[in-house]
Amino acid sequence: MCDRGMTNIRTSPAEPPRAGPLRRAGPLPLDYNVGVESARLAPEPQRDEHDPTGTVVAAPGGAGLRTSMCLAVAAIAVLNLADLVSTRVLLGHPGAIEGNPLARLLLSSGRLEIVKAATLLVLIFRVPRRRPSVAFHAVLWFVAGVYALTVISNLLVWRQYG
Repeated sequence: MCDRGMTNIRTSPAEPPRAGPLRRAGPLPLDYNVGVESARLAPEPQRDEHDPTGTVVAAPGGAGLRTSMCLAVAAIAVLNLADLVSTRVLLGHPGAIEGNPLARLLLSSGRLEIVKAATLLVLIFRVPRRRPSVAFHAVLWFVAGVYALTVISNLLVWRQYG
């Protein structure tokens, strides 16, 4: 009904259009296209050379995600070692048992160290070659957090009973 404010209204064909409330009268400022030019100067995202679809591996700054994923794997490795040592120390006390049934089975068969080492080797060699993703990054840091809580729990038990 009353859309006159959103359009340019001419009173006569020879008269130039008047600016409505949503239109700017006159020429555009000189710096209007600065954002467009600077966007053209942005670096191109890296593409996976082995992927024929040209999938983007990491946009500029994606190296930080890959570095953080590698740090998470390093944290998992260190915390795994701390978990193994603290578990062995605690199990040296009389009456102590492993609470994790899978770890208890692997400890009784003497394969816990082998399984942990194999898992860590797979992570260490696979993660740097993997395409970085936020989801996998979050999973790695979640696992590191779980191992950190396990080591803290072991240390608290050792402090109380050791």
